[in-house]
Amino acid sequence: MAKEIICVREFKQYLLAMNCRCRGASTLLTNLLHQRRPMDRYHESWQAQYDDGSCNEIYMNRPPPALIGLPFKEAAWIVYIECQVVLFGIKARLPNCEHREILLNPENNYVIGEDDLCVYLCESPREIADVNALEYTYIRNKVEAMKARRRKTEESSKGSQKKLSEAPMPTSSRSSSLRNEILHSIRNNTKLQKLQRQQQQQQQQQQQNISDQVNAILPEDFAPAVQTQQQQPNDTGSSYQPLSGPPSPTHVTSTALRHSVSSESNRSSNQSHQNQTSPPPRQNFTLSRLPTPRLALLTGSRKLISRLGQMSALEQSELEIESSPVCYLLEKAATRQELTLESTEFLSGHILVCMHHKVSNIFKFIYNLRSPQLKPNELQDIVFLCTSLPSGKTFDSISRFPKVYFMVGDCQHPEDLIKAGVMKAKQVVVMSERECLDRYQRSSDSPAIMTSHLLDLLLKDKPHDASRIVNLVEKSNIRFMHLLQGKDVAEEVDVFYTPAYAAGNVVVDGLLNNVLLSQTYYKPDIVSIIKALCGMPGPLYDKDTAHILMCGTHTRNRNFKNSRHMMLIVMPPAMIDKCYSFLFESLVMDHGVLPLGILRAPDEQMGNELSFVYTNPVSSLVMKRSDKIYVLASPGWNYFSSS
Repeated sequence: MAKEIICVREFKQYLLAMNCRCRGASTLLTNLLHQRRPMDRYHESWQAQYDDGSCNEIYMNRPPPALIGLPFKEAAWIVYIECQVVLFGIKARLPNCEHREILLNPENNYVIGEDDLCVYLCESPREIADVNALEYTYIRNKVEAMKARRRKTEESSKGSQKKLSEAPMPTSSRSSSLRNEILHSIRNNTKLQKLQRQQQQQQQQQQQNISDQVNAILPEDFAPAVQTQQQQPNDTGSSYQPLSGPPSPTHVTSTALRHSVSSESNRSSNQSHQNQTSPPPRQNFTLSRLPTPRLALLTGSRKLISRLGQMSALEQSELEIESSPVCYLLEKAATRQELTLESTEFLSGHILVCMHHKVSNIFKFIYNLRSPQLKPNELQDIVFLCTSLPSGKTFDSISRFPKVYFMVGDCQHPEDLIKAGVMKAKQVVVMSERECLDRYQRSSDSPAIMTSHLLDLLLKDKPHDASRIVNLVEKSNIRFMHLLQGKDVAEEVDVFYTPAYAAGNVVVDGLLNNVLLSQTYYKPDIVSIIKALCGMPGPLYDKDTAHILMCGTHTRNRNFKNSRHMMLIVMPPAMIDKCYSFLFESLVMDHGVLPLGILRAPDEQMGNELSFVYTNPVSSLVMKRSDKIYVLASPGWNYFSSS
């Protein structure tokens, strides 16, 4: 009897969405599904760090006697410090639950029980054997020594803060003089700006007077030529732009021909221009459950899938409310006209999704980006650019999601990409589908590859925070992603070591097909763990998350054993130039947040032009200001607000 249902497209949609939420998450999670050994030689230094992290896998085992009875965060700390193994989850049997549930970094001081299963992240079974060999007395003494050291450090820091608080403060006269000095500087700056504006206006008036005098003296036929000569110096050097003079004969002719239409057509064009610039109507949305069992099944909820043979039970309203996953939904379904855009000039920092022939298979992608794990102010606008609008059935399934829009256009045309806001988008996702193959295209990845090259040309000056994510069907086509980056990736090179894949810029169906099938057969628990990391809803996952977001992190019910979710955070200032073991201990013990790895920024010294994922780094690795951290944290957690 089958215990897991696997759909490659389902995984792909969740991975693409997770890449938008946590850059590089697809590479981190995909590498955990594959078994590989480290390379012997590296061409560039960044490959050594990436390879060290990419060889990590997921293992499950009974907790050794030394860990039983320890709080989870203390057990996670000692396992990493002693064995460089990340204990990031527990498979436990919860009250009123038929099956074991996977809890990622369980909170509320969860104590490891004898009947639990520990979920580890490490390179080989040899590290698991090292964990099982840990002695009870040694572990307890090590943990107590760590606690004593931290208490001593905390007391000393409080003493230094007290001394700083007793330092003499500036006197009132000194502070008032400083305030007066600042105000005087602001006034002077304001006067200077006003004087500059007056001088600019006088210069414009003088130029206009000279132009009028010349036009009055010279014959009418010469006026355009003189006006053109006056404009040329201003185009090259000065910021001043004089008022336009009489147009040239050719310009008049072309204008007359272009506008030789009826006044009714002019009114319609003006109305369409107004529609382009006006933003869509304001949307009201809230956390609520999906309205129908069909939509709930589309999320891949394991609780609903387990009841596929009991469809009559799904028709009961009480069961629907209890089982349906939670996400952000509109109070009222939007219409197709409300969600169809002609311009995105009012959007910034949105997600642009490029599709080629038709809008399909996007429900899970949008659902993951409307997850209850996110705060309302973290929801990004999503714009789908496609040559056609979604069908009625597809639109009905997504019409309740907030801040989702559609635009008709071809993603292989630069003008359509610019109109869709590609220059202001924070993430650009390029989809690829097997059924979208034209008769002139030899590969289903051709449109996605050509669009990615076009994006390389358009966005070559974009900051590194703006990411591009390309979905490919065949893994061999990754080598074409580097044609415009000066990289020659040979066919025999392992796709896992290409810069685009290491950065999380590529999600490949071919890397998921076979491995998902084999892992589901041999290690079904690992597939469930990957699903939880991807953000797929579990039986208790969404309910706990929604409760925390509604009640706040400080007033939540302590009976909830909430499973954390993966997020990407910036490097805290206190961790810069510190080793990774210091970061690990600080986040785990002080904040209850579990690090999984880091995302390293481009570095000329290391030879990486793109970012790369480093899973489970060595404890001695020194942290940089540009590094970002993959963590398992509670919804809405923030380092600076919790410090």
